[in-house]
Amino acid sequence: MQLNQEEFVVLWNIECSSQTSPERAAEGSGNTKEKYEHIFGKLCEIGLISAQKKDNTFYGALVNENGRKVLKDKKYLDWIPD
Repeated sequence: MQLNQEEFVVLWNIECSSQTSPERAAEGSGNTKEKYEHIFGKLCEIGLISAQKKDNTFYGALVNENGRKVLKDKKYLDWIPD
């Protein structure tokens, strides 16, 4: 499984910046909530986050153990936000 930079940053922000929903992730980013819903869906599908979904919207996403392993992977070091 390989993440692109945008997916990695979203994963990082879920873990480190409390951006636990697509709505929070979209605030101030210049991207749409729908774009983040797609990314959250992929991260959930590949088993990197656990999230509740209600009315087709993600709430309360948390990075799980597999996601934390990805966050610690050295190949992604250059993508860690400041």
